[in-house]
Amino acid sequence: GDCDQSPNAYPGLWATANAPASYTLAACSGATTADVAASQLSALNSSTTLVSITVGGNDENFSGIVEDCNLYSDQTCVDEIQAAEDDAQANLPGKLSSLYGQIAADAPSAHVVVLDYPDFYDLNSDCVGLSQTKRTKIDEGINVLDGILSSSASAAGFSFADVRSAFSGHEICDDNRWLHSINFADISESYHPTADGHADAYY
Repeated sequence: GDCDQSPNAYPGLWATANAPASYTLAACSGATTADVAASQLSALNSSTTLVSITVGGNDENFSGIVEDCNLYSDQTCVDEIQAAEDDAQANLPGKLSSLYGQIAADAPSAHVVVLDYPDFYDLNSDCVGLSQTKRTKIDEGINVLDGILSSSASAAGFSFADVRSAFSGHEICDDNRWLHSINFADISESYHPTADGHADAYY
């Protein structure tokens, strides 16, 4: 559908394995914190016992930056990521605090797990395409974002699940990668986990 949902995504795998009384996949590709607040929280109620969420990258124009890093110069890529890092540090904690507060209010009995984003590149691996400068800056941006997600989850009293170590050795350009590379025909798929990434890392 419009949200690019998949039964191979980790929440569906968890639901199949654990057979909860009810299960809702509310995730939507490209969603920002505002989108989650506007259209996904209706899935929550006082009976909800488990919530998983990954959000924040799209607040910083994730897909646009990735596309520009593939099309334009090292300097353009570095500058755009730096601007996104600065904006994230200034504004994302407040957005996450508001959203996490709404989740806690709507699902007061739920165990909430905040999952982060994997590093995209193994910087010790040879890689055709993006320069080492671009790959290093992209991973830096992810790590800044993941740090904000971690501290915001802790402040909200939520659990934090760091997927970066699970993806180690399975990043873009590794032989057995668990992330989609850039796909200009379907930019929304780019840099998202493969089915293996969902099954063997996120799940």
